[in-house]
Amino acid sequence: MMQCLKIFILFCLFCACSGDKENKLVPSFEKEAKNYHGKDSIFEINYFADSSYESGGPLIGGKKNGYWKYFYSNKQIKEQGSYKDELKEGWWEEFYEDGVRKTQGTYAQGKKTDYWWF
Repeated sequence: MMQCLKIFILFCLFCACSGDKENKLVPSFEKEAKNYHGKDSIFEINYFADSSYESGGPLIGGKKNGYWKYFYSNKQIKEQGSYKDELKEGWWEEFYEDGVRKTQGTYAQGKKTDYWWF
């Protein structure tokens, strides 16, 4: 599970970089988050007090845009899916604390649409 998250983070960091010096990623550390700055976006990683991952994903223009993943404090995935301008968009999955899938379905402009599986 952690290996998948690490690969995802590296992929996002790689995609956010370009060849010129101005667009190189520079970590900036805050209280419980790390932000990796690209030219127009920030990749934010949030941590629990024990330093395990809580959530992570891209911010564009200060808003959640793109694929985000959230975790329980026991390191199991809580939910995952994409945002567009801070609103859930597209396919989302939610999980119980033991890792069993709770629900899955699609969002459009932050509202559940179509069929949902429970």
